[in-house]
Amino acid sequence: MANTTVRGAVAIHGQNPQYLVESVIRSRIYDSNYWKEHCFALTAETIIDKALELKAIGGVYGNQKPTEFLCLLLKLLQLQPEKEILLEYLQADEFKYLRALAVFYIRMTFRPVEVYEVLEPLLKDYRKLRHLGMGGYTLTFMDEFPFWLTLALPISEQEHFTGSRQWLGWSLPVFKRPFSVAANMSSKPLIVICGTTGVGKSKLGIELALALSGNRQNHPYNGARIINADSMQVYTGMDVITNKVPLAERCGVEHLLMDYKKPGEQLTGPEWIKDAIQAIEDTHSRNQVPIVVGGTSYWIQHLIFPERMASMDKSGDDSPEAEVSTPPSTALMNVLASLPPELLSLFNNLPEQAPTADQDPQLSLSLHKLLAHLDPVVSQRWHWRDSRKVLTNLRIIQENRRLASEIIQEQSQLTPKPRYRTLCFWLYAKPDVLKPRLDERVDQMIEEFHDYLAASVASEEAFRLAVEQMKLGTRRYAKRQVAWIRNKLLPVVNAVNAESQDGGGEPVVPTYLLDATELGDAWKTNVHAIGNDISRDFLEGVALPNPLTLSQAASEMLAARDRPTDPIAVLNANKRVVCTVCTTDPDQPVLVDGVKWEMHQRSRGHRRMTGKDKGVSTS
Repeated sequence: MANTTVRGAVAIHGQNPQYLVESVIRSRIYDSNYWKEHCFALTAETIIDKALELKAIGGVYGNQKPTEFLCLLLKLLQLQPEKEILLEYLQADEFKYLRALAVFYIRMTFRPVEVYEVLEPLLKDYRKLRHLGMGGYTLTFMDEFPFWLTLALPISEQEHFTGSRQWLGWSLPVFKRPFSVAANMSSKPLIVICGTTGVGKSKLGIELALALSGNRQNHPYNGARIINADSMQVYTGMDVITNKVPLAERCGVEHLLMDYKKPGEQLTGPEWIKDAIQAIEDTHSRNQVPIVVGGTSYWIQHLIFPERMASMDKSGDDSPEAEVSTPPSTALMNVLASLPPELLSLFNNLPEQAPTADQDPQLSLSLHKLLAHLDPVVSQRWHWRDSRKVLTNLRIIQENRRLASEIIQEQSQLTPKPRYRTLCFWLYAKPDVLKPRLDERVDQMIEEFHDYLAASVASEEAFRLAVEQMKLGTRRYAKRQVAWIRNKLLPVVNAVNAESQDGGGEPVVPTYLLDATELGDAWKTNVHAIGNDISRDFLEGVALPNPLTLSQAASEMLAARDRPTDPIAVLNANKRVVCTVCTTDPDQPVLVDGVKWEMHQRSRGHRRMTGKDKGVSTS
């Protein structure tokens, strides 16, 4: 066989496999007697015979002569044997130099994510190895050899490296570890796409899934499935209003957790997370990549970072016996003993569904009053009109038999750890450009059932105002989505990544902003191409770029913000206070978010009320 790679060989790290050996060293190998006499005509079937004759490992020795080990390594790169053959080499433990040859080939060609899994058994092989180098023979050990080697990659990729080491006679770049795996974190990948409504999340998700279903890259995954993370799209029907991607536009990509609940059927965050985990595990079992796509960032955040959603901490045993066997905490027992009879009765008979504050203000107030008696720390976080959140916290107390604040305090002692090795994309568009897109979306919704809506309003003017209010509400929703990502999700991501990097690792949840402000060709360049490249590198275990360098928007929006991530600190920062000036009915107090107190004081309504009563209290 000539000095060429076999026909049909797959590129490794973007180039011909034998080019992983520098051209100068390659030329010396081709000129060596051992290559000409023993290696030139070797095939995948006959190379093992020569490998069994090896007496040492090493690169070059004497006057830069290539060792037999190095010559056979180059021949392996040319032949590119199947993975199963290499694993057989590793299992032939009676031939330690054959095993060492396979080790080095694997370190050069396998994805970093696979290297440790494949070579871990060698940690129990303590045999000595002779190493022939420029200074003659030295000794090393098999259990040290796989990890003493640095990952050899072509010099042309030095932008990914942080240093070099001499071993085979040419400079072996030290590959910067592409990712870290936190304790208790699955090494299986998860790709997440979040962002505002109307920005193109579904489009990107389908594009990434199709790319993964195409030609196989240097990773083991073949295809992808999209897991819906939009709290409205889980319900059947309402396709236009919830902006579901039509079946014809899904391009054959399977969408999970969409249209699987009936309208009116309640779905809580913990329930969705449980369903999402099942969908993710099933997708992994198919050797596919799960891509979570949606705008309900609260769900996404708690999917990525477990142990931060109290109602998921209870035992999986829902039997009455299990509830009785778990004694209530001392704090809960003490507060229950002091509850007024009517509130104790309410606690023991919580409603199945949260009341609507406008339709049943009395029950909404009673539920909030009950929460205030049981757990004043948590009750300050929620407005009495937010009866669904109030009832959720009461259920957390009832089901866990502990105060919600006790659970939150316990969680605050835990460092958040991601559930999966996660790549997160934040799809972003500038507000002034996104606004007309959202307005156009509302117009499309209205056009779909214009006759029905027009018949239900008193006049054209009322209809116009209703449409304008709908557009305003959509824009406000998009603004809240951005605020959640910047103020809630990113601080946790930054804290987790900073801890990993402080320990010498890489970000465990690499997060990238893709600028979707412009569509057309700009989308292909700024979103599609970058998203595909980063996803591929993430799955292949290649070092990823600095997120702040992708665009001006990325450098601005991803900049670290000083936000608390500790659950207790977040709770205290968002507690609500009573404005006695604006409260006209003591039974229905006006509660203001503490962080918005100054804004409330400047509001027109508050100033109008201060004209009647100058005394403003925040107690």
